[in-house]
Amino acid sequence: MSILSVGPLYPEPVLLVEGKSKTEDKKFIVAADLHIGSETYGVKNEVNFNPEILSQNINDRLLRLVKSSNADGIILLGDLKSNISGITRLERHSISMVLSSLSRNTEVYLIPGNHDSFIKYIASDTVNLISPSGMVVGDTLFLHGHTMPSTLRSSVSRIIMGHVHPVFLKPNNIVSGQRIWVYLKVSKQAVFPASDGLLQIVIMPSFYIGTPPIHRHNQRRVVSPIVDRIVKDRAIKEMLCLTLDGSIVADLSSEDDITL
Repeated sequence: MSILSVGPLYPEPVLLVEGKSKTEDKKFIVAADLHIGSETYGVKNEVNFNPEILSQNINDRLLRLVKSSNADGIILLGDLKSNISGITRLERHSISMVLSSLSRNTEVYLIPGNHDSFIKYIASDTVNLISPSGMVVGDTLFLHGHTMPSTLRSSVSRIIMGHVHPVFLKPNNIVSGQRIWVYLKVSKQAVFPASDGLLQIVIMPSFYIGTPPIHRHNQRRVVSPIVDRIVKDRAIKEMLCLTLDGSIVADLSSEDDITL
């Protein structure tokens, strides 16, 4: 595959990417940061969720997207699970169910994130478990975003990542607290030091099933070395932020309203 076309699939926080491989078109659904098992934290705070319903909801929504778009597979950009240091009983059950169901119906590519410790013990043999360094499809690198990409990937013209959970924050604004898409054009040298030109970066909103999007007004910022590098180097040339329905809420002149 060479150049990919990329676009969101409203109302879901997912991308449809498409490109030509030899003589045929290939399509993939891309989702990031499902955090299956996060309902455990709700239970601890006396908020009860039904994990069976939530897991089935994840499964049904993703399969519905595959069917409606006639996609050839699903790419999961990490943080499939919620617990960082281990695997809870709930995660083992729910994630195994979802991955088994998805892989029976389509190709599944899983790129581990920082929450995905021991994920190999949950993922079935039918899931394509990719290195945390990501995978290249055509001109695009797919990765979670919690590590810097290898210089071996410097030929790409686009990075699609999750991890950051971008949220629009502006007091008294009707969309404040909502998840957003962030599209960046940056100096490629900031990410790949020996490279010239521009690099497109797409930061995906979190998928989150079982808990609402996190409003991180008073929470510690999720750190991405990629984002930190481009901000530190003042490498951002263009920025556009959109809500899930495609409304433009910010650009480079209003970057203080965005949490990255």
